[in-house]
Formats: sequence, structure tokens, C-alpha cells
Amino acid sequence: MGGWQVSGFLTFQSGAPFTPLAGIDPGLRLNGIDGLVGNAIRGNVATDRPISSMNISEIFAFNTPAAVNNSRNSLFANVTAANPPGNAGRNIIRADGIGEFSMGAFKKFRTFESQNLEFRAEFYNLTNTRNFGIPESRINAAAFVNQHRWWQPLRPVRPSLRVVIRSTTAAPMLPAGHRGFFIVIMEA
Repeated sequence: MGGWQVSGFLTFQSGAPFTPLAGIDPGLRLNGIDGLVGNAIRGNVATDRPISSMNISEIFAFNTPAAVNNSRNSLFANVTAANPPGNAGRNIIRADGIGEFSMGAFKKFRTFESQNLEFRAEFYNLTNTRNFGIPESRINAAAFVNQHRWWQPLRPVRPSLRVVIRSTTAAPMLPAGHRGFFIVIMEA
């Protein structure tokens, strides 16, 4: 059972920054182009708390069941027609980071003198760690900073099997130094 090759890689990334958006355009600053660019009006910060140093769960704890001042989070207030540009800075909130371990296993089996059968399996996110995307950023949305609405396949496995046929002489159609080809039998 020898001859197995194992590889692995770790991924650690800080969370992506994002901006709390108003979700409305009461001053009509976008003049109807919000369908093209999205509603990019920033909300107002309505607290002295250090929002940029808070994590998503801490900000989510301030969400309210109903909108107050057209905002569902007491840390933010929405813009008004009299004062349409919000005071929230760009990218002041950071989503949760990513941390996962993935690995692969590879084995060659000799079938004939000039053929090999190769088996490969890749296991992504082997530790089954949930990695959330950027949460909802509109402060008037019920799902504002609710990262649990995003999900990804938790532990995908990708097996493959192929036959490699080696030529004993260099084929004239292959560049110098290349002595064979492979046929993929199955890849999931």
C-alpha cells in the first residue's frame, strides 16, 4: 500500500471590508441609475462606539426586530432627503475571516509496462470550518450583517481517475522531451 503522495494547504485570510449602505435614496442623488450601480448611498453612524474594531457578531447584536428611523440597527441611522449623503466611512466594517485546511492524496498503479492508472482525491475544507461571505450591508434590511444567510458546500471532495499511456519512442507530433499522453477516465 505504499507509494501514496499527500499534499495539503492552509488558507488564512482576514475578512473582506464592506460599507454600511442606506438602502434608500431619499435625496434622489443617484437619479435613477441605482439600477446600474446599486444603491451606493452610505448610512449615518449613530454611535460613539468603535464600529471598525467590532466584529460582525457584536454589530449584529444591535439589530432590532423593526426598523427605527428606517434602520434595523441602533448603531446606524438612515439618511434623509434634507441630508442625503451619510457619514459612514468606506469599508468601516470587516466580515469574518477565512481559515481552512485542504488536502489531496495521489497514487499511481502500474497496469501494464507502458500504462499507469492514477487515482487522485482532493478534500477541500477538511476541518469543516464555516466560512461566511460578506453579509448584507443595507442598514434597513432585516438581514443586516446576518452572516448566517450565506453558506458554501462544507466539505467538497473531488476524486479523479486517469490512464496514462507512455510511449517507448518519442512521437513525431509531440515536442522534444514529451514522451506520452493521458486519457481522463472519470472526474467528478
